[in-house]
Amino acid sequence: MASTRGPDPGSAADPDSTVRYVQNRVYEPTPIDESAPSLEKEQSPFLGLGAFQRKDAHLFFGRHRETREALAWLGSQVSGETDGGEGICRWLQIEGNSGAGKSSLVNAGMLPLVERGVLGDRTGFVEWRIIGPMMPGEHPLRRLAEALERAFVSDPERRDTLARQGRLENDERALAYLVNDR
Repeated sequence: MASTRGPDPGSAADPDSTVRYVQNRVYEPTPIDESAPSLEKEQSPFLGLGAFQRKDAHLFFGRHRETREALAWLGSQVSGETDGGEGICRWLQIEGNSGAGKSSLVNAGMLPLVERGVLGDRTGFVEWRIIGPMMPGEHPLRRLAEALERAFVSDPERRDTLARQGRLENDERALAYLVNDR
């Protein structure tokens, strides 16, 4: 499975194309959720070393720019696909050092907004199915197979992670077919 951190707006050989891409990118701000719970005076918004989860979204602040930028990639038209034409960015990979806040950014920043439909206008899909979280670790296909089985097979007794992993390993189309079928 190929993955990227996002669209490649240009190359080192043509830095002007990167500048033009960034300057011409359209941003539509997401309205503030007035229904989010507020903090009591005694509550601390800090979780220590723990990652923020979806239930902590109302406590997650200071990373709005990064959250919006990450979401802006999904559904964007990108050039430089393998066939040389245009495509749509469907994969967003969040990378960073341990403790940098990757999980918090995704769980408390991005996912609550996706669940509220912020990607609807740019992708045509208002309702998204969240699969994961998935931490690839040393065995990314096994972790992906586990996440897919949890997402698509509600009865734990019927899940077959080993078979799912085998299909992912043996057929590069397996993931696309599974997602399209659902």
